[in-house]
Amino acid sequence: MEAAFQSAFASSLLQNLIKLIGVIKDEYKKFQRGEEAVKSLDTTVVLAQDLLNSVNTFQLDDDTLRLRLQDRLDTMAILYLEAEDLIEDIPDFTRKSLSSRLKSMVSTWANDIKELERKLKKTIEEVKSIVELTGPAEANSGDHDTIDTELLVPLIGREKDIADVIERLITDDDSDHGVCILGMDGLGKTMLAEATLLDRRMLERFCCIRVASMEGCFDFKEATRQLRSIIGNNGVLQQQNQRLMIFFDNLLTLEVSAWTKFRALIKAQLAYKEIKFLITTFNPQVSRITRTTAHYLKCLSDENCKQVIVKKALLLNQNLPDSHLSHIAGILATKCEGLPVLARILGMVLAQDHMDDWAVNRLNKDLQDMSDVKREIISILRLSYHTMQPRLMVCLAFLSIFPHRHPFNMDDLIHLLVAEGILQQGEGKEYFSDLQGMSILQHSEHVNHTEKPKYELHKFSHIFSQFDASKTCLRLEQGVSSISDSSKIEDVRHLSLLCGDIQLAKWTQLEKFKRLRTFLSLNDRRIGPVPRQLFKALARLRVLKLKKTDITELPDSIHRLKRLRNLDISFTPINKLPETLCKLSNLQFLNLTNTSQLIHLPQQFQKLTNMLCLDWELSDIIRLHLPSHIGNLRRLQTLPLFMVGDSLEGYCISELKNMNCLKGSICIRFLEYVQNRAMAEEAMLCNKLLLEKIELQWMRLVDATVAEGVLAGLEPHVCLRELQIINYSGKLFPEWICDPSRSFQKIHLMKCPSCEILPALGELQTLKTLVIEEFASVTAVDRRFCGTSSVTRDVYFPSLESLTFKKLVQLRNWRGLEANDMPRLRILKIENCPEFINLPSLKNLTSLVELKIERCPAMRSLPELPSSLESLEIRESDLLKDRCAIEGEDWQKVDCIPYVEIDYSRIPTSGANNVPTPPTQPHQNIVYQGYLLVKDNIGAFSRLILRDKHAGEAE
Repeated sequence: MEAAFQSAFASSLLQNLIKLIGVIKDEYKKFQRGEEAVKSLDTTVVLAQDLLNSVNTFQLDDDTLRLRLQDRLDTMAILYLEAEDLIEDIPDFTRKSLSSRLKSMVSTWANDIKELERKLKKTIEEVKSIVELTGPAEANSGDHDTIDTELLVPLIGREKDIADVIERLITDDDSDHGVCILGMDGLGKTMLAEATLLDRRMLERFCCIRVASMEGCFDFKEATRQLRSIIGNNGVLQQQNQRLMIFFDNLLTLEVSAWTKFRALIKAQLAYKEIKFLITTFNPQVSRITRTTAHYLKCLSDENCKQVIVKKALLLNQNLPDSHLSHIAGILATKCEGLPVLARILGMVLAQDHMDDWAVNRLNKDLQDMSDVKREIISILRLSYHTMQPRLMVCLAFLSIFPHRHPFNMDDLIHLLVAEGILQQGEGKEYFSDLQGMSILQHSEHVNHTEKPKYELHKFSHIFSQFDASKTCLRLEQGVSSISDSSKIEDVRHLSLLCGDIQLAKWTQLEKFKRLRTFLSLNDRRIGPVPRQLFKALARLRVLKLKKTDITELPDSIHRLKRLRNLDISFTPINKLPETLCKLSNLQFLNLTNTSQLIHLPQQFQKLTNMLCLDWELSDIIRLHLPSHIGNLRRLQTLPLFMVGDSLEGYCISELKNMNCLKGSICIRFLEYVQNRAMAEEAMLCNKLLLEKIELQWMRLVDATVAEGVLAGLEPHVCLRELQIINYSGKLFPEWICDPSRSFQKIHLMKCPSCEILPALGELQTLKTLVIEEFASVTAVDRRFCGTSSVTRDVYFPSLESLTFKKLVQLRNWRGLEANDMPRLRILKIENCPEFINLPSLKNLTSLVELKIERCPAMRSLPELPSSLESLEIRESDLLKDRCAIEGEDWQKVDCIPYVEIDYSRIPTSGANNVPTPPTQPHQNIVYQGYLLVKDNIGAFSRLILRDKHAGEAE
């Protein structure tokens, strides 16, 4: 059965090869022998593609023939990879001058191509001889999920999915073309769609028509013919119902032009008030092309799978003993990996077998070890696999070098796939999202919640990946003592080590992997010094991962890895990087995380001009010293810290000018070295459209006029989400910071001693969090803080949720807050303002739930408060403390608030009685409206207010 997957995998590799050949044809026009070799190879691979399209491996019942075919398809895949290796050599030739030596090299290369082509032709003939024995391929309508009597009862575990899909379909939205149910095969997409269409609300609203696709492919003529046939034979439908629902099941591939033409035709010729589509697919691209809303179907729980098994088994055999059936089904459910189709298969098999046989012989086996179950699984999942995008097949094969349940970090996986050439730079996140949507990747439950999200390959995706990669990928498990016994070494392209420590003898064995592209060390291990000659042997290496090893240095011979794109030495005690590293012109990803013993980078680091991502933290840059002339790395995406310095030494702010690929966040320090606005503008922050956060910091105060000019010149792009400014000595802020068209969500302004008037930040439409800290000259907050622009239509700070005034040592009052201001403000904090006297009335802040006043000894009274307030904290503010005490002058304002804390002590109020009684499970901690409610042994609840970092002390 594996031959079926090898056929698809070989075809996907072939498509990649065809693209490569198309790219290099022009390079060899100046060399006759090279051009002839490329043209001949092109013709042969086209013949191979036609052959693979005709292979129908599922008609091979003879095990011997199937094994022969699998072996030949393996060989074909290896030959394609060898052709890729040869094509990869072309840049090495074209960089050289037209010399006699170059012509000799091209001649040798052409001979290698011809020899490879000869082997390929021989393999093609062998595959043909086997294919002829299979007979003509049978058509497949693509209707692989047969509807049975299970649809007569509600689908188990899919109630919410059905409700969500129906709600979306019956929404009156002209821009919504329908729903696309997405997920890997076996999740029950077809059954969910059928159950949706049979719902009363759908039957009352729509006339539903099913259009079949041929093997998952959309054909404009055939779809139009079917639609006209159905409408023609049932013309009365169009009179009875004004809305049409067209159902495409298992639609896997389609072209934009064909779909656009189809939509235009039915809209013009069918007089329905509304036309929507319900589609099931494995391919997320289908949803984008059809402009339907993607509904990603998730895996079922083990309990749901158990219910499906029991239901299916009893449907076929009502005489099964309930007690044994429930027990066995519960164990089998854990093997289904959330796929209802597997649960149904197990239910069918269970209904036909004796309970004793399952209990004694089969319960401890994996499903792939049960021949009857395995054949059913593969026959169901094969169609989507054969129509899978070529690079997804290659991706799955590559992922086979990882063990099952290996946790993937999103960025790390994307970097690996880009380095291997499976993905193009810039499409990683969308592709990763697609893998999640198809349930190929799932959230891992085996990681610490404080870490970045981790993902793992679905078990059956992992199984299928190994079908593809039988020869090209090798995973050395624990206990393997000799690499030479594990595989045919010359065929291996991707190698991972899960075995024990690497001794010198094993390093010597690794030198035999001449065509190796990937070397991954996946476990903590001792590897000792890397032999100098190793890198000379592994010249085709693209990925080298030595994470969590005991390596202390890399040999100078690393420069021989001319094709190396990804180097990971994170979490190692490495203390030196060789200068020869800078000769790796193709290096794109370098991971230096947790390399605390590394004290500097190579001097010529700026020569790594293809670098895309340096995994380093702000502290790493401070320790290692930012390389000079970093601006040469124009493609770099990660630069958490840039320290401005002497322009003669390569640290001028203009180094940032052409670094327009930067992503995430950047902190720019030592802005005192920027002398004027013109110099600041050379950083071109307005062109760095992928940055989400910018921190601008002076390390010492400068002339106010100079600072104002510099900040004006550092204007970022309008979509920036977060801005932090520290030690700004200007009196006024530039106009761009208050521009209503900007997308700021968070602003933190800190240590601005000369500023007397706060900028009109109320104009910002998307601002959610604002912190004003250490403005020594601000004495009042007035209407100018909100702004005067008509753009806001008299609503200022329309999105603000959290506002903090902190360490404003001369601030005395805040006035001018009007009824429509800050309609969404939830948290207000006034901290360390020793001269602050009064707040404006807060009664119109109807979203406010938390008010904190700390170290404001001059504050005389509380203002009018909104009824929405849930928490009031007063600390080290003696005048206010006395007024808010029980029977104090402001007690009536305080008594209705559910939670009141004064100088770290809880004050009981009548408002506390309005807190709903929490659930009564013993010893359960729950969060309610910003508080942690902790239940003790006697059933009483004490309450902790959740602070920024840690919870406070229990009352």
